[in-house]
Amino acid sequence: MKCKILMLVLFGVLLMQFPGCSEDSEKKSSVMTTVRVGYLPSLAASSMYVAIAEGYFEEEGLNVEIYEMYSGPEIINALQGKSIDVAFGIVPPLVLARARGLPIKSLVGATVDSVSIREHRIMLPMDSLINEPGDLKGKRIAVVAQGTSDYFGLLQYLQKHNLSETNVEIIKIPHPEMIFALASKSVDAACGIEPFITMGELSGHIRVFDYYYPDTPTEIGTYLVHEDLLEHNLDVANRFRRAILKANGYVRDEGKLRALLPTLEQHGIKFKISLEVAKTVRIMEFRDSLTASGVEEVMQQLISAEILRAPINVQQCIFMPE
Repeated sequence: MKCKILMLVLFGVLLMQFPGCSEDSEKKSSVMTTVRVGYLPSLAASSMYVAIAEGYFEEEGLNVEIYEMYSGPEIINALQGKSIDVAFGIVPPLVLARARGLPIKSLVGATVDSVSIREHRIMLPMDSLINEPGDLKGKRIAVVAQGTSDYFGLLQYLQKHNLSETNVEIIKIPHPEMIFALASKSVDAACGIEPFITMGELSGHIRVFDYYYPDTPTEIGTYLVHEDLLEHNLDVANRFRRAILKANGYVRDEGKLRALLPTLEQHGIKFKISLEVAKTVRIMEFRDSLTASGVEEVMQQLISAEILRAPINVQQCIFMPE
């Protein structure tokens, strides 16, 4: 009997010496899930930057690896090829992907541009002689790639002013390289996005020109997934979604977002924004999801530009959580 009591006492002492042992073991056994995210380096991906910087992905047990990509079509191909799991991309390639029968959907988020925001614009060298739409005829115009929102916007702008793609020379250049291309006169104009427009203006090397904007705000960017992720890893998709939704609440506070932007490199995000740029850059509107009407509008723009031949079921473009 004394022997049993002695054993119980010793066991109790051991437990006292290792408080929280069971809890620590659980923490050590929990494994972070890696999610590979492709993204277009722009301010439109700010919700993802915030979710990384503020630890929202980590709170959801996600280890997010980010990979820079430079066009919507490149992102669609990466999702289809399963080299990434999620992507921050744009709506026109999503619509075109669905038209081709590719199982790509918007998981969460919608960035919105409008004539009052003007996140997209044509950039020109400071000494450019281009002063009206007709002056673009015969000029070399940079776009990041065909099939992107800036490319479609350019086509619509040209069409509005009785010009077409055949009247200009389209040159593919990544957004971060457009300012140098303009300053070196490699191109005559470039279809830019933020923060590169503001960077160019502040550098004194470029000025901005007109651009096409529809009468209503346009849904531009969103986080995309292949339907296989929704079918086989819905929990991971939902955790990613929750982190972005939480980040959306942050980015809607412009003051907080502008303060965070110059610190992105400290969080492993290779997207350098100076304090001066952060103070004046144009910031898009951030919504929690695409809408059927918003996708419908983009689809009609693609049909009008003769890029899409027939309507699609826009509902199939959007993930609807239960």
